[in-house]
Amino acid sequence: MTLFLYKEYTMNVGFLYFDKFANHEIIMAINKGVYTSTENQKIVVEYGLNEIDPKTIDVLVIPGGFTEEIIKNETLISYIVELDKLQKTIAAICGGTFILASSGILKNKECTGHFIKFDNATPELALF
Repeated sequence: MTLFLYKEYTMNVGFLYFDKFANHEIIMAINKGVYTSTENQKIVVEYGLNEIDPKTIDVLVIPGGFTEEIIKNETLISYIVELDKLQKTIAAICGGTFILASSGILKNKECTGHFIKFDNATPELALF
C-alpha cells in the first residue's frame, strides 16, 4: 500500500541569483566545473572544496537530488565533519540529508529527510 505520492509532496526550493549578487554566497562543489541538475539546469561552480577553508563558511546548504554516487566521497564527508566540529550550521534539503547521515553527524539527532526512501528494504535507512 502506498501512503505517499511523490508529486503531492514535492517542494521546489528557489535560489534567486542576479548580476552582482553578494560575493559572500559561495557556490562550491567537490570539484569546480559545470554541474547539471536532474531537470538539466546547469550551474558553473568556481570553487572546489579544497579551495574553501571550512573556517570561512558560516552556513552550508546541501540541495536534494540523487546522492547515491557521492554519499561516500571522502573529500565531501571530511569537509562536512570538519564543519560540524567547527559548530557551523549545516542544512540539507530532501535527499541531501543522506549525505549528512553518511558523514555520521546525524547520529543521535532528529532530522527530516526524503520520505520516499524510507521503507524497510532501503539500505540507506541504516545511515540514520
